[in-house]
Amino acid sequence: LLTYTDDQRLTNSSLDTIVDLDPDVVIAANIIAPEDVRALRERGVTVYRFRAATDIEFIYQKTRLTGRLVGECDAADARTAELRDQVETIRRATAGVREKRVFNPGFGGVTPGRNTFIDEIITVSGGENLGARYGSGYPSYEPSGVAAADPDWFTKTSGDPVGSGLESTTAVRNNRTVRLNP
Repeated sequence: LLTYTDDQRLTNSSLDTIVDLDPDVVIAANIIAPEDVRALRERGVTVYRFRAATDIEFIYQKTRLTGRLVGECDAADARTAELRDQVETIRRATAGVREKRVFNPGFGGVTPGRNTFIDEIITVSGGENLGARYGSGYPSYEPSGVAAADPDWFTKTSGDPVGSGLESTTAVRNNRTVRLNP
C-alpha cells in the first residue's frame, strides 16, 4: 500500500517500498508527481510515466504500450481488439438515442471535463458529460451548478456518496448511480 503526503506526493517509506521490490519497470499513472518519478529513477528504478489520457484512442495505445513494457504484446493486442469491439458495440447501440445528462463527481472536488477519455466514454455511451461544462482536463466544480444542471445519471469509481447538495437531482431521486470499475 502506497501512502501519500498532504501535497499528494509519495512518502519516503512508499518510495523505499517500491525500490525494495526491485521491479523490472514501474508503470506510473499520470497522477504520480514528476518529482516522485525522478526520485525513483535516482534510486535506479526504471519508470515509465504515462501522460493523461485525452480520448479512447489513447487507452488503446496505452494498453498496447503496457504490453510492450511487460513483454506481453500478443495479450495487449488481443485486449485492445476486445476494447475496440466493445466501444463500437456501444456506439451502435446508442446511435440516435436521446442524450442523458451524466455527471462524474471525481476525487477532491474535480470532475472529468473536455479532452478526457472519460468525457469521450460518456459521449459514446449516449450521454452529455456535464463535467465538460466546467472546462478541459479535470476542472473543479460546484455542487450547486451540478444540481442546477440536474443530471439524469451519476457515474462513480468509488463507493463514496455522490455528495451533499445533490439530493434533489433526478439521478439521486431515481437512484441512478452507476459504479464503474476503475
